[in-house]
Amino acid sequence: MGWWANWCCALPPLELFGPDSLRIEVSRHREKIARAARLSLDEIVFLEERVLTPVRIIPHDLVLAHHWERAYDLVKDIDVDDDPFVALALHLRCPLWTGDKKLVRGLRRKGFKHVITSEELRKKLGV
Repeated sequence: MGWWANWCCALPPLELFGPDSLRIEVSRHREKIARAARLSLDEIVFLEERVLTPVRIIPHDLVLAHHWERAYDLVKDIDVDDDPFVALALHLRCPLWTGDKKLVRGLRRKGFKHVITSEELRKKLGV
């Protein structure tokens, strides 16, 4: 299944969290992910289950309002669909792991430093 599949399946245990909308967001980008990873859609669906199963889903209503407001301010001119992910990272005070280069650039440009790409995470973990 390629390097991406091997890498995802070889990650050390991480404590992962996602908003209610995580599975919907991932499925919206399934074809793009398949092309980038050079995998079939069936392989991507298999990997989605494997990767998303350990993710603890946090309901939107548990995230405090001021985190939603700050997240919206950060993403309103980048991609408002990323609002739940940024709000959750703010709420949990943890880094936002994303492969969305536009989001990473936009957030960093605005001074939001608690974002990490897959490549950066891979280097950090030594995988």
